[in-house]
Formats: sequence, C-alpha cells, structure tokens
Amino acid sequence: MTDFPTTAEVFAFAVFFVPGYLSLNIGSRLVKGKNLDLPWVEKVVLSYVWSLLVFLPVFFALGLPLNAVNVNTALTTPDALLILGSVVVFGFVSGLVYYLFLRWIDILPPAWVKNIGARMGLSAEEFYFDSTAIRFLKIIWDRRT
Repeated sequence: MTDFPTTAEVFAFAVFFVPGYLSLNIGSRLVKGKNLDLPWVEKVVLSYVWSLLVFLPVFFALGLPLNAVNVNTALTTPDALLILGSVVVFGFVSGLVYYLFLRWIDILPPAWVKNIGARMGLSAEEFYFDSTAIRFLKIIWDRRT
C-alpha cells in the first residue's frame, strides 16, 4: 500500500519546485518574450531539475545538506532572499543557454541539422520552433492549389 505524502513533504515539493519554474520563465521571457512553452509534465520535471541547480549553490554557501527537512526549516528571510537572488541569476543563465542553443541551431549547416534530426528520429529536414497549429497552417498555405 502506498503512503500519502505528509503536508510537510507536499510543502517541501512546492517550495522546491517554484524557484526552478520562476527561473526558467525568466529565461524564456528574456529570449522569447513569453512564458515557457512546454507541456505541464515537462515543465514540472524540468523545473524540479532546474531548482536543484538553484538550491545547490545556496545550500552549499549556507553549509546545509539539501533535503526536504532543510528546505522546510531553513527558510528564514535572509535565506529566502538569497534563494530569490539565485533564482534571478539562474533565470539569466537559462536565458543565455537557451539563446545560445537557438543560435547554434541556426548556424549549423543544413546537412548537420538533417543528420541530428535523423539521429533523434525526426524525418524533417529542418527544425520547427512554431506551434503545431502554426506549422499546420503553413503547410496548408504552401500546398494550396
């Protein structure tokens, strides 16, 4: 039988999830001018992993191990402000990484893009960064008679 999480564990997950989510949205706003365009499951997983990157330097600087108990108990005002500063810094870092990745994809020769796509299982000759609806409308427009 599975145990339900305690209130403290749910609170620790929420507190641990939010900094990564905010940081990734800062980066997405800087590069694309809108919030992160991912399905919710991917947002949660990516935010949780990015929060690890946000919390590790803060807890290392404070000399605390990173666990659910410390996330709940060590949140005093100075620590929360340090985490907030780390969120903003890592938001700019995520924006820079995202921008450099997009520029790297643009710089690559088309043959390399095709090979990368084939290795990833994509059959298209170019990458599409638009939504599926916009891509569908473009295909209809291109194939009109």
